[in-house]
Amino acid sequence: MQAAYFPFYSTKHTDRMIFAERMTNFLLIHFEILYRRYISLPAELKLAKQYFGENIRDFEEVERNMSLLICNYDPLLSFPLALAPNIVPAGGLHIEPVKPLPVDLKKIVEDAQEGLVIFALGSYFRSDQLSITKRTAILDAFAKLPQTVLWKFESEITDLPKNVFVRKWLPQNDLLGNCKTKLLITHGGALSTQEAMYHGVPVIVVPFFIDQHANGEKLADRRMGKVRSSTIPCTVKI
Repeated sequence: MQAAYFPFYSTKHTDRMIFAERMTNFLLIHFEILYRRYISLPAELKLAKQYFGENIRDFEEVERNMSLLICNYDPLLSFPLALAPNIVPAGGLHIEPVKPLPVDLKKIVEDAQEGLVIFALGSYFRSDQLSITKRTAILDAFAKLPQTVLWKFESEITDLPKNVFVRKWLPQNDLLGNCKTKLLITHGGALSTQEAMYHGVPVIVVPFFIDQHANGEKLADRRMGKVRSSTIPCTVKI
C-alpha cells in the first residue's frame, strides 16, 4: 500500500518510516482523499457548472478516465513510486540550456573571485516581507563570507555589505549553470530544487510550507543539501 512506503507530500518523512510515521502518513493521505471527495471536488464542480453549464461530467469521473497526465514528479529526488502507464513524470522539463547573463549580472559574476552564492525565495514568498531582524541577521551572515552574494529582493534595500547585490529578479537557471556558483539558498520549491540538482549546485533549504519541507529533507537525505528553519537565522559556511 502506498501509504506504507511513500511519504505524504508535506511531511518530512523518508521512505524508511517507523510505525508511528506510517500511521501518520496513512491518516494524512486518507484525510486528503476524503476532503477532496466530499468538500473540495463538490465545491470545484459547483463553480465549474456556473461557467460551463450543468451538463459537465463529475470531476472524479474525469480523473478516472484521463488519457494522459504529465506531472512534475522527479524520480531522481522523490522516492520510488508505482505509476500507472498514463502518468508520465516530467520533473525538470522546464530547465533550459544556460543563456548569456545580462550585462550588469555578467560583470558581478566575473568580479566574484571567490565564487557566487544565490539567495532566492521563489515567486510566492517575497524576501522584502522578512522582518527587519531577520534581514539584519541574514546580511550580517553574508558580510562574513568571502563569496559574492546575489539576493532576489523585490524592493529597495540600503546598507548592503560590499559583497551583497540585490535584484528584483534573477535568471536563476542561468546563474546556477555558471561555474562560479557555489551555493543556492532557496525556499525549497520543486522547480528551484530541480534546477540546482541539474547543475550540481549544493543547496541550503529554508522551507516555509507544504512540499518545501519535504523537498529539503529529500535533499538532506541524499546529501545534496541541508535544511534550516525559516524562523532561525543561521551562519552560512561554504
